[in-house]
Amino acid sequence: MASKSAKGGGGKSAKNSKGGKNRRKGGGRPQHNDFRHGTFAGPTAVNGPQFNYNGLAAPATPTALRGLSAPPPEFTGREEQVGTLLGLFAPPGARPARETPGAGADPAPAAVVVTGLPGVGKTTLVAAAWERAREKKWFSGVQFVDLRGYGPSPVEPAQALGSLLRSLGVPDAHIPSGPDERAGLYRSRLEEFAAGGERLLIVLDNASDPEQVRPLLPGTPHHRLVVTSRRTLIGLGARLIPLRTMSPEGSVDLLRRTLRVADPEDRRVEEDPAGAEALARACGYLPLALQITGSLLTADPGQPLAERAAQLAVAESRLGDLTDGSRAVRAVFEESLALLTPQQAELFRLLSLNPGPQISTKAASLLADRGEQETRALLNSLAMAHLIDRSPTVRDRWHLHDLLGEFAAEQAREHAQRSREARRRHQQARSRLMDHYLRTVTSAGKWLNAGPDEQVAGLFGSREAAMSWLDDERSTLSAVAYAMPDDPRVAEFVGALSAYFEERRFFDELIGFATVARDIARETGNRVAEAQAWLMIGGSQHQLERGEEALEAGLAAVRLAREAGNREVEAAGQLVACGALQMLRRPAGAVEAATAARDLYEGTPNGHGRANAWVSLSAALRDARRFAESLEAAERAVAVSREVTYPDAEADALRSLASTLNGLGRHEEARQAAREARRLGRETGNLDTVGRCWGIEAEALRKLGRHREAGDAGLAMRETGRELSSRELEANGWLQMGLALEHMERYEEALEAARVSAGLWRDQGDAEGEAMTWHNAATALLGLGRSEEARAEAARAAAFFADLGDAFLTGQAHEGYAKALRATAAPPEEITAAWHRSAEAYEAANAPDQAETARREAKGPNRD
Repeated sequence: MASKSAKGGGGKSAKNSKGGKNRRKGGGRPQHNDFRHGTFAGPTAVNGPQFNYNGLAAPATPTALRGLSAPPPEFTGREEQVGTLLGLFAPPGARPARETPGAGADPAPAAVVVTGLPGVGKTTLVAAAWERAREKKWFSGVQFVDLRGYGPSPVEPAQALGSLLRSLGVPDAHIPSGPDERAGLYRSRLEEFAAGGERLLIVLDNASDPEQVRPLLPGTPHHRLVVTSRRTLIGLGARLIPLRTMSPEGSVDLLRRTLRVADPEDRRVEEDPAGAEALARACGYLPLALQITGSLLTADPGQPLAERAAQLAVAESRLGDLTDGSRAVRAVFEESLALLTPQQAELFRLLSLNPGPQISTKAASLLADRGEQETRALLNSLAMAHLIDRSPTVRDRWHLHDLLGEFAAEQAREHAQRSREARRRHQQARSRLMDHYLRTVTSAGKWLNAGPDEQVAGLFGSREAAMSWLDDERSTLSAVAYAMPDDPRVAEFVGALSAYFEERRFFDELIGFATVARDIARETGNRVAEAQAWLMIGGSQHQLERGEEALEAGLAAVRLAREAGNREVEAAGQLVACGALQMLRRPAGAVEAATAARDLYEGTPNGHGRANAWVSLSAALRDARRFAESLEAAERAVAVSREVTYPDAEADALRSLASTLNGLGRHEEARQAAREARRLGRETGNLDTVGRCWGIEAEALRKLGRHREAGDAGLAMRETGRELSSRELEANGWLQMGLALEHMERYEEALEAARVSAGLWRDQGDAEGEAMTWHNAATALLGLGRSEEARAEAARAAAFFADLGDAFLTGQAHEGYAKALRATAAPPEEITAAWHRSAEAYEAANAPDQAETARREAKGPNRD
């Protein structure tokens, strides 16, 4: 008879190798009822009261009341589920009343069914709950029956009733032959126990069908019956408790406990937590897989966890490595597969052709080449068998556990090898699925690239519907490009997705997609397509603030497009390079790249490109503090964007114009341009532009001496950042609010604003933004008379910006440091040196007015 282990969360005995049925005899479960020969294989009495069966004229027969072992010492990670079972096991006096207004108390369930995928630890959970209940003296004993629902010879209800009656003290001679009579006698015997004040827990393990369980229901709520099954058993009036895989933390703890039980000195988990996490992940957080892995590690005490995790990661089949000779993950999966109908088994195999972890009913119906209603019924049956899961958040979506996905792929390969027809069906199924994803992504992409009032024909009725579908399918779409590297349509697929990933700011994923497209283009010799892929990589690297990587990608695109003679793609590459050079604080190079892009676009009909080039040139010139030229470029950008009816570029151009006007000291004009850009940003849904324009207006108002209004503009920038979930905008908003509060001499509030802003920058890993807050905090601390603290903040800001290579911010920081030195009565030569460093930095930044002010301060009195 197949035995089971109750270690750490589950695990069934297994075929020793794939396809075999060499089952281990004995061990595992300590006491059980052997139904094949009609004998009770446990002790005749176990630490409990003895009952004489007097309902029939027969000799007294001992009663066995203990048939379930305690959980093993390594059991962990299921405290919530144990608590749920205890709440259902508790006798009426120990159970808290749960009232529903107008409906009375919750009805007591006739049974409890613990369900879950194979190897998830259902039996061990019940054992743990029984042990707690036994300690509380809630039961007189427990009856355990292995129904062997997934073995070759499932236990019939009549067999189970016969053995239960024997263990409850009924002699063989008085056990009826008919199943109905046995069920009646079984319930009568349980009523006698109840009348005697005794309460039993009856555990039916490994049931596969409700009809295996129904005749074994106690018939009285006094006793408790709990069933474990890999299938969701309905129609029993039972409380259903689905058991899922363990949490990452619980999985690591199970590994740790398993090793420490075998050897208290084994500290591999503590010494390599990253390796333990990788190993738990490779096991799919499945208790049986974790148990097997723990036993293999115990047998090889010198093996590092990272090595074992790497073996599972590179194994041709993880399932082949997840066996310890007596247990195997593949074997328990095979038992569940054997009970499926041919149609269910075929769909299960086909689901492995989906490249992602989730699939919609629509996509599954295309795989199966069946109608959606028929496919939904098959999917429901697989979910009830716990071979797939329903999505907890999106209706009509399904998830395949990664180990089950690997098992399904194995089965699909084996099935396809059996005949040419099977291979043809699988190829056609995969083709239908990929066509579906390509067609639908392309249709969704049209909405994302459409103008604000443009109507798009296709599969979606609105932009919102297209975005919703892309959100739902994101995890699958992320895998599609990798699954079809040889398909010539992958470049089109990536291009259609790029707008979605940019809008949702999933730049790392976009880099991965674009890299696949780049490699395909390179292999096929398509230089323009390769350059376009580099453009996507460079733009994403820029968004992730990886300046060197963005510059490399932009220059690669320029080179390839120039070789192919494509001026538009070459110009786009120059714009990517321009943005990267601005990030790297190389303004002269940025101006050169933007100028090249402008000149290249001037020879093409691409009006949008021309507008973007003028916007970039304006920003690059402003960074170089060439404000007059920047103003001319910004005005030209506004004109071109209006000529070609490009509101996004017009908003960017007006924003650049506003920033340049601030640099020229024309602050009222800057406010007006920022407000117009903000209006356009709202109309086009570009909240990033809206937020940044609030920042520009805050600066203009502050320079105009309207500090309260400047603070309000900073507050609006902060709130826009929160609306957009942009910590950068939120941090900048706090920065602007702090500057306004400083000018209103509300120094405590200004210091708090600087601290909050610093925390937001730090959370993003943005050291430059955080350094800006050090400079602002120094000013607030000076106002509070905390001069030594101000001096320390100003010093670290100056050192940071000097290392960064931003000459203008370095000049500002040294200016703040000189003021702090003056406030702390530092030696005059130190103060003078600080002013000189400020002047030199301003001169390097092409800021002559600020440099002259610093020179004047260096010559003047150095103490207040």
